[in-house]
Parts: sequence; C-alpha cells; structure tokens
Amino acid sequence: MASKNTADTHYPDYDGGGVDAAIVTTAMMMEATELGLGTLWARGYDSQKIYDAFPQIKDLELVCLLDIGYPAEDSSPSERHFMRKELSETTVEL
Repeated sequence: MASKNTADTHYPDYDGGGVDAAIVTTAMMMEATELGLGTLWARGYDSQKIYDAFPQIKDLELVCLLDIGYPAEDSSPSERHFMRKELSETTVEL
C-alpha cells in the first residue's frame, strides 16, 4: 500500500484549491507586469453581482478578481504598498 501524503492524514477534506488559485494569480500578475500591464488583486466584492454579470461561471467558486490593464501615466502605488512590518512581527523562531 502506498503511503499517504501527511497533509491527507491531518486535513482529509483539504483540496488546496485556494492555494492553487493564489499561485496562478501571482504568476498571472508577474506575467502581466512583464507585458507592461498593471494589476490589482481585488477582494471584497459582491460575488452574486459577478455571477449575475457572467452567468457562464455560475458553477465556479470565486477566489479573487484580477484587474488587468494599462496604468495611467501619472499613476503610482498606494503609500501602503511601501509599508512593511518588522520581520519579528510576522515570524516566530522555532
């Protein structure tokens, strides 16, 4: 009998779809940037409005919206983009 992945043992109902979506979205953002496009990973939207506007995706679970387009010439990142926490605030030494 083949051994199971330890993630299966500890989280038998975990499918990893959200993580996969994050990986793919990040890759899309990097590629868009290489093409000279701007991106915005949007969250906090009304899913039902999206489903109503695009009925062909009614059977999909929305994870995020990725806005892609040409940024205005005078655009700049939000000042929050440059705010960083100290490493000690986000990590724990084991």
